[in-house]
Amino acid sequence: MEHTIETVSKSVKTGKSSLRISSEGGHDTSAYASVQLKSGVRYSLSAWIKADRVEGGGKGALLNVHELQQKAMTKGIRKTHDWQKVETVFVNPSAGRITVNCLFGGWGRSKGKAWFDDISLNEMVPIYKEIEKVENRKVDLTLAVDAIPGLLFSKTSLMAKSGKWLKLTFNNTDNMPHNLVIIAPGTYDSVGQATDLMMAKPGAAARNYVPKNAKVIAQTPMVLPGTKYDLVFQVPTQKGNYPFLCTFPGHWRLMKGELIVQP
Repeated sequence: MEHTIETVSKSVKTGKSSLRISSEGGHDTSAYASVQLKSGVRYSLSAWIKADRVEGGGKGALLNVHELQQKAMTKGIRKTHDWQKVETVFVNPSAGRITVNCLFGGWGRSKGKAWFDDISLNEMVPIYKEIEKVENRKVDLTLAVDAIPGLLFSKTSLMAKSGKWLKLTFNNTDNMPHNLVIIAPGTYDSVGQATDLMMAKPGAAARNYVPKNAKVIAQTPMVLPGTKYDLVFQVPTQKGNYPFLCTFPGHWRLMKGELIVQP
């Protein structure tokens, strides 16, 4: 088993060198680095991997976060392949140092050769949706909802008069990012299920995990722990019960409520 730095051009994706891990008899091994991460923040971990006759047990050549195991793991590259990009997206549950592994084998022993290059770990910062500048507008009603520990909203029922201007203050007291999205009546299940499919989709974080086909009445961005967001919008003119939810994948089943619009 060998870990080495390659400088031959055919073994390098970009730059001047790559990491090679090889084994003739079969090993489960890794090269690793320790990194300080924030709590409740979403990260993207990626690399380019090239493989030469990677076979045997295990998942092959891949990346993962040791402390999160398969919750933060890329796909494994096996057999013989030219450079392929692998990526995993994960939320770090608590502040501290984590270990990023370039794995060879991974839950089993593999043999062959694999090269790792352009390894990248990036914080995924949500892009706030551009909203018409109404923050200074006179409003008819002010309400507040908190995100609280346990994947819950502090209130599950809000009431407002149709057509009025509402300021909804969303305060995140939890230890992970959340948003609040108000959607059309009767669409809660379909929107919620669609958010579950967005976990690994490119650009999902930039959309605040709001599905493209969602009929959104109003929404906050992803609000970081310990911060708040004032959402100013006009209440729908049609009376009814308008669901609201957090669209972070998996949160919608618990983080839900209704805006009850009265005539």
